[in-house]
Amino acid sequence: MPFSVEWDNSDKTIIYVRYERWSWDDFYNAVKVSTDLSLTVNHQVDIIAHLVDSIIPQGSAFSHSGAVLKQDNQKLGLIVVVTSNGFILSLMQVSSRIVPGWKNKYRMSATLEKARELIANERQKSISL
Repeated sequence: MPFSVEWDNSDKTIIYVRYERWSWDDFYNAVKVSTDLSLTVNHQVDIIAHLVDSIIPQGSAFSHSGAVLKQDNQKLGLIVVVTSNGFILSLMQVSSRIVPGWKNKYRMSATLEKARELIANERQKSISL
């Protein structure tokens, strides 16, 4: 299967999406499944998007990823993309400068463990405010 979606923790505050040999259609299906899962709880949900094979399908990554920002899901918190691919990391850095709202939602991480730490730190910051 090109993607899988499941809760990452027992508190149901993080959704883990694993992408492997996927297409943009798979991406949109994963977004739909993730959205549906987030609607089963009454609190904010962050997403870890793990690009296992570090390959992005052909097509505009900017427009496809930007489409997620346009969805009306008030429960969606951060989206942390896990990859070690330098090209993908560069794309994300460029996106943070040209796609409105990108900096508010997307983060990058080289490992799954660091993604979880990043989410925990961001949540701690929001509690402190």
